[in-house]
Amino acid sequence: MAANPVRPTPDAVLYQITIAPGGIVSSNQNLKITNQDTIAFHNNAGFPVNIVFTSVFNSINNLQQNTSAAPNGGPALNTTINYKIINATTGLQTGGPYCVQFGVGPLTINIANLNTSPDPISIPPGGEIVFVCDATYSIVWKSNNLPVTAWTPQPLKLYANAVPNPNPVQTALPAVYGQSVFYTITNATETRGGGTVVIGA
Repeated sequence: MAANPVRPTPDAVLYQITIAPGGIVSSNQNLKITNQDTIAFHNNAGFPVNIVFTSVFNSINNLQQNTSAAPNGGPALNTTINYKIINATTGLQTGGPYCVQFGVGPLTINIANLNTSPDPISIPPGGEIVFVCDATYSIVWKSNNLPVTAWTPQPLKLYANAVPNPNPVQTALPAVYGQSVFYTITNATETRGGGTVVIGA
């Protein structure tokens, strides 16, 4: 879906993200913006919401109906974040995960004891991920229960943390835009874990 920018200055763009009735984001769900740009949320959900981010930003709590939160982002931020919308009254998730890629930077997926976090995740078309692991894991990708080549590169193994990170940044291929792809990880004891990546259209 096309982004709807609001231009506060010639140098940067403020992207308005509207939370629609029911607590979903109906436009600007999968943003890919420059590292100078910012995002701001406006709540039309019909109830107060919490906006919970995977990284970088603190949660926005109890954003009331028909109000906007202060902008987040820029300058020079290079990363991908996810966020979800929570009904502040019931505590139930109403939307997400949604994503914003600021500049050029992957969404980090952490693996510890076969647990993946965050999961599920979302990235924009052509978006990037990178794994940070506590051990060596084999990894297999599927879509519709069939093996899929979803990334460039797409390694068969993920390696334990080191400096620099031994795992490559992986970029989503056009063949999987608009799809959910699933991964299974296996460690030396053959215990399995995994997760889901929704790749925007």
